Amino acid sequence: METLLTRLGFSFFLLYFLVSCDLSLSFSPVDNYLVNCGALLDTTVDNRRFFSDSSDSSHSHLSSPQSFSLCAGTLLPGLPPIYHTARVFKAPSKYVFDVKDPGTHMLRLHFHRFSSPQLNLADSKFHVLVNGLVALTNFSGGGSVGPKVIEYLLWFNSEKVEITFLPAGKSKFAFVSAIEVISAPKDLILETAQSVNGDKVENFEGLNKQAFEVMYRVTIGGPKVTPFNDSLWRTWLPDDDYFKSKEGSNRVYFSGRIKYQEGGASREVGPDNVYNSARLIESKNASIPNVNLSWEFPVIEGYQYLVRLHFCDIASISLGLLFFNVYVNGHLAYKDLDPSAVTNYLLASPFYVDLVVDADHSGIVNVTVGPSNKSVAYAVDAILNGVEIMKMSNWMGSFDGTLPAESVLKCLPRKRRVGFLLPLIALVCLLLSLSAIIRRRNEKVESVLWSKLPMEVHEISPKQASVGQAERDAVTNILGVRVATNLEKYLGLPMMVGRNKRRAFANFVDRFRQRIESWSLRYLSMGDLLLFNKALLVKQVWRLLSQPNCLFAKVFKARYYPFSDVMAARIGFYPSFTWRSLCNARELISDDLLWRIGSVEAVNIWNEPWLPGPGNSRVLVQGINTNWTTMNQLIDVSSGTLNKKIICRIVDDEQATRIFNIPLATSGAQDVLVWRHDATGEYSGYAHELSLSKVSVVNPTPTMAELWRPPDPGVIKLNFDASFQGDSNTSTVVVLACNEMGLIMGACTYPYAGVADAFIAKARACERALFFAIDMGFRMVILEDDPL
Repeated sequence: METLLTRLGFSFFLLYFLVSCDLSLSFSPVDNYLVNCGALLDTTVDNRRFFSDSSDSSHSHLSSPQSFSLCAGTLLPGLPPIYHTARVFKAPSKYVFDVKDPGTHMLRLHFHRFSSPQLNLADSKFHVLVNGLVALTNFSGGGSVGPKVIEYLLWFNSEKVEITFLPAGKSKFAFVSAIEVISAPKDLILETAQSVNGDKVENFEGLNKQAFEVMYRVTIGGPKVTPFNDSLWRTWLPDDDYFKSKEGSNRVYFSGRIKYQEGGASREVGPDNVYNSARLIESKNASIPNVNLSWEFPVIEGYQYLVRLHFCDIASISLGLLFFNVYVNGHLAYKDLDPSAVTNYLLASPFYVDLVVDADHSGIVNVTVGPSNKSVAYAVDAILNGVEIMKMSNWMGSFDGTLPAESVLKCLPRKRRVGFLLPLIALVCLLLSLSAIIRRRNEKVESVLWSKLPMEVHEISPKQASVGQAERDAVTNILGVRVATNLEKYLGLPMMVGRNKRRAFANFVDRFRQRIESWSLRYLSMGDLLLFNKALLVKQVWRLLSQPNCLFAKVFKARYYPFSDVMAARIGFYPSFTWRSLCNARELISDDLLWRIGSVEAVNIWNEPWLPGPGNSRVLVQGINTNWTTMNQLIDVSSGTLNKKIICRIVDDEQATRIFNIPLATSGAQDVLVWRHDATGEYSGYAHELSLSKVSVVNPTPTMAELWRPPDPGVIKLNFDASFQGDSNTSTVVVLACNEMGLIMGACTYPYAGVADAFIAKARACERALFFAIDMGFRMVILEDDPL
């Protein structure tokens, strides 16, 4: 018996210890304001204490000239105590909260339209502003019988938050039941998301600085999640009302532990009860089901929406078996999504994706998941655990309509402003009258149609657009003057300006813009800032290459390319803005790097840029000989000099001459990567800007421009041709590669024997062009017959 009691005591102690540890690790917000509006005493809901806003309370935060507390006449069963009372405002009023932790905050406004002997809250109509953002307009507390909670995610970088209630229309009053202002975790809204617009998927920057209104928060396949079971006190509704697929869907429930990990979804992003359930598509035989899972959410047209999809593979029996596609509004957002790769190959580990979409004309946001081309038989073929849809404020800073806060504030009483408005209206009328008089006088003056004459008139300049030739001849004969055809200028400006001001100053404006937009004539240092910024960005890539031991390079190498270098690294999944920018700048530096030969062991002669002098720094050959791969294999060991026999055998004479000019190091110097546009070998943003800005295409003749058109940026155009000798059945093929700027990236010639006719010779030329593109490492090419 004592043994049993000892075991039970130890079990209760262990349970108490685990619960205490879990509570200590739960989220604790810095800003946590919970207000029970209209109540005289504090109350507790879901283990949280809501403070009274009465004037006697130290947690009031209320600033209102006319407000009073109202108690419900009849109470619904099970209604939380925060909905038993309400604060009613008969004039513009506001709550003010101090912000101790700038960043994203959760704002929840609670409303319950009850009736009392004094007032019926259903008759209310009012606006709500939050720090100049229009949250609600002409709101009446919600249309449902029960309470209504409206949640916002807002970025606050000021020291205070002001929530203003403005009575509107004939209702003459506004109300609120409870208010929550809570600082959100830093990982709740990240900086970037994917914008899905048609078939185009782009990065959306600055997501965490946007304002959101939560429209839907749905758990897929599971029961309702109450605030008591959510670390951020949110409510997740079941998906039954939004799920539209009736075939091929299975529910799954997971009783194990959800494995949260750094870099994925945290417990604050989604609770365990959301990731413990899901709907999925599962193939029971060797064929993949041809079905999708689809959900539809009604939204308001004219806004952008953040769609957050929650995933957790709780159904697969092994890693690497689940591949599926994700669609939003019928557009492919993610293809062949592999949860194992996202979660570092760990089952039951949650993650989420953020998608920014536009509401189409149907007023529906559609979310669909389905099998992909990589889906595996006898396995799970698609899964979804949760969906959140949040409306983003429009360009007017409003969640409700197209009126900005300034227009909403016009509902303020204006009786005290009448004495000021009357003189203002009189002044405006006087100015309009003077403007009309001046306009009429100007019209009479313009009817004369010549410039003002000096005291001694020798010539006049009538307006050419309004005066006919006969009238000009009559005026000049009467006055004895001549017509000025070439107007003089003073300081580059025309002496006489008529009605067409744009034509008179066109020459001056053109010359001024040339001074601003040109680097060679940069008087105001405004020329091509995009090019200059690219050059500065490449400088950071050069630091990663040339200074591998600095802290900046060590951090990025450990995070993004531990087993390669920065030029060969992949962007990866969920990259930071800094890493994406560096990856986009790599292509600007790749063609201008050069290996300075030292130890002659590290440089691959076929793949690396190491040839000195102008032109391409890589070896251009028709075929790669794998017997020689590094520079040390081209050196005669006995003499310590370059082996001319081998070099002349593998490359042409021009490239051989460039190789022979390479000085070999006599000491133990290492191979060094240098910048070819600077004598010191160090990268310079100014030198790079000059190298980019000086590249230009010579203006071709109209005939040449029609025959040869440059390809798109990043694409290489290969022009090929062949000569055919019928008497010997031989042909010679030539291939020329050019980029979008018309610069020659490479060329080759190749002889063929046993060619039947000219058609076969052309086909051989096209084949050789493809082989040449592969040897050169071109990624995107266009093949074109000789345009000449």
